[in-house]
Amino acid sequence: RHRLFTGSTIRRIAKKELKSPIVFHAASAGEFEQIKPVLRGRSKTNTIIQTFFSPTIYNKEKESKLFDYCCYHPFDFPWTAYLFFKRIKPVKYIINRHDIWPHHIFFAKKFNVQIIYINANLKSDSLRLNPIFKSFHKWLFKKIDIIIAPSNKIKNRFDKYLDLDNVMVCQD
Repeated sequence: RHRLFTGSTIRRIAKKELKSPIVFHAASAGEFEQIKPVLRGRSKTNTIIQTFFSPTIYNKEKESKLFDYCCYHPFDFPWTAYLFFKRIKPVKYIINRHDIWPHHIFFAKKFNVQIIYINANLKSDSLRLNPIFKSFHKWLFKKIDIIIAPSNKIKNRFDKYLDLDNVMVCQD
C-alpha cells in the first residue's frame, strides 16, 4: 500500500536542492548488494537518489547513509516515467542487473540523461533474443549509453545478438 504513494515522495525529493542528481536503481536486495561498492566509493559532489522496487529492501535500507535520498521506483507507465525525470532532473540514471524499464529509458533519453546499465546480463536463452522481441530490445539497448557486462561471454552475446557497440566488461 505504501508503494502507491511514490509520487508524493518523488515530489518531496524534487523540492530539495539537488546537485546534479544521479539515480541508482536496484529492484531487490541482491541488486542493492551489487551497487553498494559503487555507492561507497562515490564523491559527494552529486546528490544520490536510490530507488527500489521491492518493499523488503526499501524498508530495510531507506535510512542508509550510502545515498542522500530514497524512494520507490515508479511503475513503468509513460506518465510516471515522464514525471519522474521531469521532477528529479537527474544527470545519470544507473540501472542494475535485470531491471530494464522501457518507458524510463525512453524518457531518460528525452531529458538527455546518461543511462548506464551495470552488471548487465543477457542469458543465451533470454526472451530478449526471441525473434518476436529482438528488434524491440535492440532498439531499447541502443538507447543505453554504457552497458557494463560482468564477463566477456555476456559482452559477446550483447555484441552478436543485439549488434551493440556500447558494451564493456568489468567483473562483479
